[in-house]
Amino acid sequence: MDGLTAQEFDRFARDGRRAFRLHTPNVRGSDVVVRGEFMNMELRRGLHVHHSDVVNLRDLDTEVELPAHFSIKLLLRGSTFAAVGRHVLPMPEGDGGTQPVAIALAQTEPATFRRQGRQGQRLHRLNIAITPEWFESSDFFAHCNAREVAHFCNRHLALAAWTPGRSILSRAEEIADSKGLQPWLRRLHIESSVLGIIAATFDFLTGRSGEDEAASLSRTERLRLARAEEILRGSVGSLPSVDVLARAAGVSENTLQRLFHTAYGTTVFNYVRTMRLDKARRILEEDGISIDEAAYLAGYTSAANFSTAFKRQYGMSPGCCRCRLGRSVVVRRR
Repeated sequence: MDGLTAQEFDRFARDGRRAFRLHTPNVRGSDVVVRGEFMNMELRRGLHVHHSDVVNLRDLDTEVELPAHFSIKLLLRGSTFAAVGRHVLPMPEGDGGTQPVAIALAQTEPATFRRQGRQGQRLHRLNIAITPEWFESSDFFAHCNAREVAHFCNRHLALAAWTPGRSILSRAEEIADSKGLQPWLRRLHIESSVLGIIAATFDFLTGRSGEDEAASLSRTERLRLARAEEILRGSVGSLPSVDVLARAAGVSENTLQRLFHTAYGTTVFNYVRTMRLDKARRILEEDGISIDEAAYLAGYTSAANFSTAFKRQYGMSPGCCRCRLGRSVVVRRR
């Protein structure tokens, strides 16, 4: 799905919830308000997953009354204002919101979710919603070791936030990359990844988590990783191949891939692509350079290929991003 009109967004976000309210002043139902990727899926009774990576083309203020449930929210990239009840949800930190955040939130009764998205904001997120029915069907809390999780889930608006590590981020990436699978296989693939994220979250809530990925790299490995990143940041135009980069950092190709996956939950290629596209977008927005110049800075020899990758990443063309120079403000976290 490429773009949603205000009417389609209302229907998509409502998804059976009667108390949904969409506030879009001066926007017609046929106007496209967001662009990107969207997915809602009920994996089994009481277990739902939502994945989206969208850019707001309009200011959108929404409210919805959420029923009692337990949720895991992975805010992978970008920023917006979002609150549940009295809690304002933390957003990804870093330049452009590049440091993901994981949130576990318990609701023992209905609560209002509010979101205020501004034009130009991007948010890449994964949300897992678990109803009491799912917990009861698996007799989950009967085990004595589940007592801490049960205590958390039974406190209204209990919230825990942490920096997710590779066990969670790699599974979120698997869900995002599952579009090419056959529908019946995709459902199994997604459910497997969702259950892995739930297990890692419960492990964190019991205090036995291995999610601190920085600690899993030795001092030498962190230095090797920093050296590779320094080389990549200093490269203009064509990039070194993975084997050349690995040799320059003093490690093998397989070790370099492992270091990036451990630290960032992604491959060297995806890390570089995202880094360069972010740089190109920032300069397009701030300096209004040409599309050809932006493509060169992002390491593309073809402006057409750059435009395709840019639109896939941000939900808009580089030209649209450049045209906003001086007319709108991209909201950034301080």
